[in-house]
Amino acid sequence: MLQLVEYIKKNNLGEVLLDKYFCDITTLKIGGKINLLYYPNTISNFIVFYNYYLKQYNNKKLIIIGNGSNILASSDDFNGIVVCFKKIMYKYTLINNIVTAVAILPYRKFCSHTVF
Repeated sequence: MLQLVEYIKKNNLGEVLLDKYFCDITTLKIGGKINLLYYPNTISNFIVFYNYYLKQYNNKKLIIIGNGSNILASSDDFNGIVVCFKKIMYKYTLINNIVTAVAILPYRKFCSHTVF
């Protein structure tokens, strides 16, 4: 796993943390320890990470939790990789009252910027 940590850091793919807890990253504040937590900084960097994961670590469990909302995680340790999109800059456009947004745009941010 340390090789994966170095790969993420060397290629500036985002933030990587070891031995974090689900209860610290989910809205329900429940869950056990995570072996490796990855916060991609862009969707493109997540794709680079994911392709590397498929080649080198596809025998390791991988969970993608979006922003961590409504996740009910076990209190048991998770010996795998969790990807959380909380720290990605969200992009959307508003043209002629039509909004185009990424699927992971948080509902509150969407409403606060688009309700006129």
